[in-house]
Amino acid sequence: MTKAQSNVLKEIKSFWNDNGYSPSFVELQIKLGYKSLSGVHKHCMQLVKRGYITHMPYAQRSIELTQKGTSYVA
Repeated sequence: MTKAQSNVLKEIKSFWNDNGYSPSFVELQIKLGYKSLSGVHKHCMQLVKRGYITHMPYAQRSIELTQKGTSYVA
């Protein structure tokens, strides 16, 4: 896992803990200081591919940590 992917995963966990629901890509973009959504999307799709999060395409706030993702950020 890259450092950027790790930061995205930790921010997802932090947002869940603070708000009780998943962040949007825009909220992740703002919080992490990315200039475009494509960077956030790229990292999230890699986290999905590696089994750290799940995401339902075209659904809002559908990012969820898997057991593997939860273990990583614990």
